[in-house]
Amino acid sequence: SLSHVDLSQGKASLHVEDLLMRLRDGRAVVRQNAALALGLVGKGSEHAWRALVLSLKDSEETVQIASAETLAVINAPAFPVVPALARAGTGRAGALDDALYESISTWGSSAYAPLLSLLGEDHTGVARLLRRLVEAAPKGLASALAERLAPAYPPLVREGAAELLAVLGRSAEFATAPLLAALEDSDASLRARVVRAIGAVARPSQEVVAALLDVARSDPRPAVRHALVQALKSLR
Repeated sequence: SLSHVDLSQGKASLHVEDLLMRLRDGRAVVRQNAALALGLVGKGSEHAWRALVLSLKDSEETVQIASAETLAVINAPAFPVVPALARAGTGRAGALDDALYESISTWGSSAYAPLLSLLGEDHTGVARLLRRLVEAAPKGLASALAERLAPAYPPLVREGAAELLAVLGRSAEFATAPLLAALEDSDASLRARVVRAIGAVARPSQEVVAALLDVARSDPRPAVRHALVQALKSLR
């Protein structure tokens, strides 16, 4: 592929419509260069995001990476671009997932709502990128995660929020109260995740331990009891 310097030197002759056509070329190197060049054109390239989102599904990783890099610099809308970037994740460490992470990070707090719309999706790549992004920006995302523990949200969203709060550990201590409130839900899968999150984020206190013991006395389900054992150990 051409280097960034080569593309920059020739950007005066680049035209958006021509580059969009080249994104469909049969040669991967042509598609890659077209995706990169769209990030250099300037005026007019901001409308190319739809084609670049499609290129995130390209069969060649080099094209996917180039598309992710360009989406970060052409003033593309956070929604639906950020969810598309997250869904392109493989769930494995590597150049592609690194490029997707860096691209999403450029949206800053504007990426939070689009990212949280993915909570509950059964997609390994999405889950891994969410964890990585939450770890990098706990203050910004943690409060939004805590809000999604509320009963108004679907069970899978609430489960995903509890899992990510657990990743944050004590930096999400402020979420203890909404987590304790979520213990009232009778769904076993949600309750087990909430219990694990409490064990991770809460500081030991009589209130927290008493709430967990109440659950232990009333809920015999294995998943919940296993989570309780682990949570109570961590709160000693």
